[in-house]
Amino acid sequence: MNKILVFLRRRVWLLKQVYGPVYLRLYFLLTFFLNLALFLSAYFIYSSNSGQLLILHYNIDFGIDLLGEPIKIFLLPLAGLLIYLINFILVFFFYRKKNYSLFSHFLPITALLFNIFLLIAMLSLYLINFR
Repeated sequence: MNKILVFLRRRVWLLKQVYGPVYLRLYFLLTFFLNLALFLSAYFIYSSNSGQLLILHYNIDFGIDLLGEPIKIFLLPLAGLLIYLINFILVFFFYRKKNYSLFSHFLPITALLFNIFLLIAMLSLYLINFR
Protein backbone atom coordinates (compact mmCIF):
# COMPACT_ATOMS: atom_id res chain seq x y z
CA MET A 1 0.00 0.00 0.00
CA ASN A 2 2.87 2.34 0.86
CA LYS A 3 4.51 1.74 -2.54
CA ILE A 4 1.30 2.69 -4.30
CA LEU A 5 1.09 5.96 -2.37
CA VAL A 6 4.71 6.80 -3.19
CA PHE A 7 4.08 6.01 -6.85
CA LEU A 8 0.99 8.24 -6.91
CA ARG A 9 2.77 11.09 -5.12
CA ARG A 10 5.60 10.99 -7.64
CA ARG A 11 3.13 11.12 -10.54
CA VAL A 12 1.22 14.03 -9.01
CA TRP A 13 4.48 15.90 -8.41
CA LEU A 14 5.56 15.27 -12.00
CA LEU A 15 2.18 16.45 -13.32
CA LYS A 16 2.56 19.66 -11.32
CA GLN A 17 6.04 20.17 -12.80
CA VAL A 18 5.00 19.43 -16.38
CA TYR A 19 1.78 21.42 -16.44
CA GLY A 20 3.05 24.21 -14.21
CA PRO A 21 3.62 26.82 -16.96
CA VAL A 22 0.63 29.09 -17.45
CA TYR A 23 0.59 28.74 -21.24
CA LEU A 24 0.21 24.95 -21.02
CA ARG A 25 -2.66 25.19 -18.59
CA LEU A 26 -4.28 27.82 -20.81
CA TYR A 27 -3.93 25.71 -23.97
CA PHE A 28 -5.36 22.60 -22.37
CA LEU A 29 -8.10 24.51 -20.56
CA LEU A 30 -9.24 26.20 -23.78
CA THR A 31 -9.14 22.87 -25.59
CA PHE A 32 -11.16 21.26 -22.82
CA PHE A 33 -13.88 23.92 -23.06
CA LEU A 34 -13.93 23.69 -26.85
CA ASN A 35 -14.38 19.94 -26.58
CA LEU A 36 -17.14 20.47 -24.04
CA ALA A 37 -18.83 22.84 -26.51
CA LEU A 38 -18.47 20.14 -29.17
CA PHE A 39 -20.23 17.57 -27.00
CA LEU A 40 -22.99 20.04 -26.11
CA SER A 41 -23.55 21.00 -29.74
CA ALA A 42 -23.57 17.33 -30.77
CA TYR A 43 -26.16 16.65 -28.10
CA PHE A 44 -28.22 19.61 -29.30
CA ILE A 45 -28.12 18.37 -32.89
CA TYR A 46 -28.92 14.82 -31.76
CA SER A 47 -31.89 15.88 -29.63
CA SER A 48 -33.22 18.30 -32.27
CA ASN A 49 -33.27 15.68 -34.99
CA SER A 50 -36.70 14.20 -35.55
CA GLY A 51 -35.90 11.77 -38.35
CA GLN A 52 -34.09 8.50 -38.68
CA LEU A 53 -31.18 9.95 -40.68
CA LEU A 54 -28.87 12.91 -40.29
CA ILE A 55 -26.67 14.59 -42.86
CA LEU A 56 -23.13 13.89 -41.68
CA HIS A 57 -21.15 15.34 -44.59
CA TYR A 58 -21.83 17.83 -47.31
CA ASN A 59 -19.63 18.45 -50.33
CA ILE A 60 -19.92 21.68 -52.30
CA ASP A 61 -19.39 19.92 -55.61
CA PHE A 62 -21.68 16.92 -55.12
CA GLY A 63 -24.01 17.95 -52.30
CA ILE A 64 -24.94 15.48 -49.57
CA ASP A 65 -22.56 12.55 -49.70
CA LEU A 66 -22.92 10.98 -46.25
CA LEU A 67 -26.12 10.18 -44.39
CA GLY A 68 -26.13 8.24 -41.18
CA GLU A 69 -27.72 7.53 -37.86
CA PRO A 70 -28.00 10.58 -35.58
CA ILE A 71 -25.81 8.93 -32.91
CA LYS A 72 -22.84 9.17 -35.27
CA ILE A 73 -22.76 12.93 -34.72
CA PHE A 74 -20.87 12.16 -31.51
CA LEU A 75 -17.87 10.87 -33.47
CA LEU A 76 -16.63 14.43 -34.00
CA PRO A 77 -16.36 15.34 -30.32
CA LEU A 78 -14.92 11.91 -29.55
CA ALA A 79 -12.18 12.50 -32.12
CA GLY A 80 -11.45 15.86 -30.51
CA LEU A 81 -11.30 14.26 -27.07
CA LEU A 82 -8.96 11.56 -28.35
CA ILE A 83 -6.56 14.12 -29.82
CA TYR A 84 -6.77 16.13 -26.60
CA LEU A 85 -5.88 13.12 -24.44
CA ILE A 86 -3.10 11.90 -26.74
CA ASN A 87 -1.47 15.33 -26.78
CA PHE A 88 -1.87 15.68 -23.01
CA ILE A 89 -0.03 12.38 -22.50
CA LEU A 90 2.63 13.15 -25.12
CA VAL A 91 3.53 16.45 -23.43
CA PHE A 92 4.00 14.49 -20.22
CA PHE A 93 6.36 11.99 -21.89
CA PHE A 94 8.34 14.59 -23.83
CA TYR A 95 8.90 16.49 -20.60
CA ARG A 96 10.52 13.41 -19.11
CA LYS A 97 12.80 13.10 -22.18
CA LYS A 98 13.89 16.78 -21.93
CA ASN A 99 12.63 17.56 -25.48
CA TYR A 100 10.18 19.93 -23.92
CA SER A 101 10.66 23.34 -25.49
CA LEU A 102 9.23 22.83 -28.98
CA PHE A 103 6.67 20.16 -28.20
CA SER A 104 5.29 22.02 -25.18
CA HIS A 105 3.87 24.59 -27.59
CA PHE A 106 3.28 22.44 -30.66
CA LEU A 107 1.20 19.63 -29.17
CA PRO A 108 -1.33 21.70 -27.20
CA ILE A 109 -1.78 24.16 -30.07
CA THR A 110 -2.50 21.32 -32.50
CA ALA A 111 -5.12 19.94 -30.12
CA LEU A 112 -6.64 23.40 -29.80
CA LEU A 113 -6.71 23.97 -33.56
CA PHE A 114 -8.13 20.51 -34.18
CA ASN A 115 -11.00 21.20 -31.81
CA ILE A 116 -11.61 24.63 -33.37
CA PHE A 117 -11.93 23.02 -36.80
CA LEU A 118 -14.23 20.36 -35.39
CA LEU A 119 -16.42 23.05 -33.86
CA ILE A 120 -16.60 24.78 -37.26
CA ALA A 121 -17.57 21.43 -38.82
CA MET A 122 -20.23 20.93 -36.17
CA LEU A 123 -21.63 24.38 -36.87
CA SER A 124 -21.80 23.61 -40.57
CA LEU A 125 -23.57 20.32 -39.83
CA TYR A 126 -26.12 22.19 -37.78
CA LEU A 127 -26.69 24.70 -40.58
CA ILE A 128 -26.99 21.96 -43.21
CA ASN A 129 -29.43 19.88 -41.18
CA PHE A 130 -31.67 22.55 -39.66
CA ARG A 131 -31.53 25.72 -41.80
